[in-house]
Amino acid sequence: MSTLLSNSATFAMKHHYIAMDVEAYGARRIITESNPVLRIFKNNGYKTSFITEKAYLVMNRPQGGYDYCNITNNELPYIKDGLDTDRDIFTDLKTQVAKNTVSGNFYFIEKFQPTHITNSKGNSTGIEGEKKIYMQGVRSANKWLEQVISFINRNDAHAIIIIGADHGGYTGLSCTADSTTKITDPGLVKSIFGAQLAIKWGNPEYIKYDSGLRSGVNLFRTLFSFLAKDKKYLQHTEENGSYIKLHNPAGVYRYIDDKGNTVFEKP
Repeated sequence: MSTLLSNSATFAMKHHYIAMDVEAYGARRIITESNPVLRIFKNNGYKTSFITEKAYLVMNRPQGGYDYCNITNNELPYIKDGLDTDRDIFTDLKTQVAKNTVSGNFYFIEKFQPTHITNSKGNSTGIEGEKKIYMQGVRSANKWLEQVISFINRNDAHAIIIIGADHGGYTGLSCTADSTTKITDPGLVKSIFGAQLAIKWGNPEYIKYDSGLRSGVNLFRTLFSFLAKDKKYLQHTEENGSYIKLHNPAGVYRYIDDKGNTVFEKP
């Protein structure tokens, strides 16, 4: 239900069920420093680039992860979360693409928009007010996406483009903190976990591989299967559940099962 927990499961290609070491300090290391996705790309000769708008995911000062990051460790403050950083990632992307003249490139581009509703009740503008702000962010993000996608297509008409949210916008709640108490409304559950996804495969053969793609944890298994033209990677997928850590009742619970149904279960 959060950027760190979702992205770490996606790049690990495995559920962590919000284990203590992941939640406390391990998620950033998994995402930006050491994960199966990066290893697979590198083992196949790809150059990897992480281009991010904010330093949020690199505050652990990763070593040896991506070949390139648009925010260097020397630029990072020591006592902040990195969310006040503001990089022009479209400009940084264009600069990096101009340098990468060889084939075989993987870019992880992180845009913090439309983000999600406010975290605390004290800052909330109410359910309708937060929804309005979120939708303004969606419209702005769509304009940015049009620019970036057009640029990528001009430079590489055969590029695979994956547009994926790491979690939903929490619209329908007054603040994200409301999600720490049990929710039974399926619409609100989907608002927390509804990570929208669109993929430009560039090859009609994709229908042989992505029919079972339902969640981020299996995204890269599907991608690597498509690139390798080998379905055997799809024989070992993770279940498509979604998980949340609650304060009331306390604990980690499954909110969405493998078939997409809203549930309330202990993993």
